[in-house]
Amino acid sequence: MNYIYKIYKFLEFIMKNILAFLAVVEANSFTKASESMHLTQPAVTKRIANLENQFNTKLFERIGHRVVLTDAGCAFLPHARAIYAEWQDANHKIASFSDRVRGTLIIGCNNHIATHRLPSLLKTYKDQFPEVDYNFVFRTSNEVIDLVENHQVELGFTSLPREIPMDIAVRKVWKNDMRVVLSASHPFFKRKNDIISRLSNIPLISPEKLNIYHDILEDIRKYYSINSKIISNINMLETIRKMVEAEIGWSIFPKHLIDDKLREIPFMKKRFYADLACISHKKRELSRPAKEMINCINIIIKNNPTKQSKNYNIFTSILII
Repeated sequence: MNYIYKIYKFLEFIMKNILAFLAVVEANSFTKASESMHLTQPAVTKRIANLENQFNTKLFERIGHRVVLTDAGCAFLPHARAIYAEWQDANHKIASFSDRVRGTLIIGCNNHIATHRLPSLLKTYKDQFPEVDYNFVFRTSNEVIDLVENHQVELGFTSLPREIPMDIAVRKVWKNDMRVVLSASHPFFKRKNDIISRLSNIPLISPEKLNIYHDILEDIRKYYSINSKIISNINMLETIRKMVEAEIGWSIFPKHLIDDKLREIPFMKKRFYADLACISHKKRELSRPAKEMINCINIIIKNNPTKQSKNYNIFTSILII
């Protein structure tokens, strides 16, 4: 028994070092990695040194204030992720035999869902499972998918892109009804000529091309032949909102976010919807907290089935970050 315990403690020691390595890779900084792990920077540096001594090679190079992987570090990275994922799976499998639901649930989430959808879900979940703690990682939708795919978070909440990696499990939870909007005070609404002509004279505020929201706007622009000048690379939803409110241009927002400062331009006969989903890795053994979160989500889906009007041609698209 003492021999087995020593093996376990050695594995635990190795896993702490690997976790520090992955944290530094994610943060590109020893300081930020130590903050995310709630450790001192010397403690993180020591764990990296343990790995480097074990392999007898450097895993990171410091270039100015940046930290970059060496060739050896790049070679070790996929193995580190796989080892950590297996260790987590083993811990989750063993913990599933316990009657108590506790531990830390690591969630990746985009800003829109974190602001407008996640709090009410967490309230319901927390009431049922008060012993569960949370660790949140806020990223863009595409980055959240990468985090799930690389086993860096257990669950992700994201706006669904048009193509999903094969190893990602998807549960569609909410649906946003997307509408074209302008500032409610914009002079556009005082004019009477053709809507498309008027809109073409107003800039379109769009994220960068890598953002799926950009693709939705391109679909609308091309379908309705809207020849607006494009103000691009505005990736934060609240920034886009403020620019629209300031009469700088037009954009798309979910219907439920339109307030008295914004006004819909009701010209679209087609409807553009955004599916917001919870995602996980198909090959990962989820923890009890993650499984219970999915159970809560399944109840939401069951009680609020998606209903799409038959009076419209439906475009299934994506929101934003």
